[in-house]
Amino acid sequence: MADNTVTQTGYITYTVTVPGYYTLRFVASGRSGNVWFNWSESFTDQSGQASTGDVRHGTVYGPTGNLTGTAYIPDAGSTALGVPVDDTVGTAIITQTSLETILDEAIAEVSAVPAANAGLRQKLNWLFALARNKITQTATTQTLRNDSDSDDVATASVGDDGTTFTRNKWAS
Repeated sequence: MADNTVTQTGYITYTVTVPGYYTLRFVASGRSGNVWFNWSESFTDQSGQASTGDVRHGTVYGPTGNLTGTAYIPDAGSTALGVPVDDTVGTAIITQTSLETILDEAIAEVSAVPAANAGLRQKLNWLFALARNKITQTATTQTLRNDSDSDDVATASVGDDGTTFTRNKWAS
């Protein structure tokens, strides 16, 4: 057996934990000339427990209360009518009034060409700008101006080979 000597009073604790499953703790403590060892371990069987992602956020559960749910569950009022949510079904209904409110909401003037995967609102706003705003053209460039005609929104190169006129993609 090796001779272990501690030259000053103190202790060292080392703990390994796999949350919800296993804890192992090793403690070495003592004073000059003496060393004491303490070993402890615990195991918690989690079989049959719901995944934390399937339990409402903040809910503490598990056989020892060592698990906490992480799922965010919307309330019934913001879930479509009849769609299962939590222990009930959604109650949200789009009425004519709510639809009119959404459609009447002001939209900022377009300031750039929308991306190909942009939302419908941005794409409709782009089409509106093309239909309403001033467009200028030189022999090589077509330009969409903003509503106040104080700045360019986008440009597109143009060309004509005598047979086919071409306007390329708009770019901001």
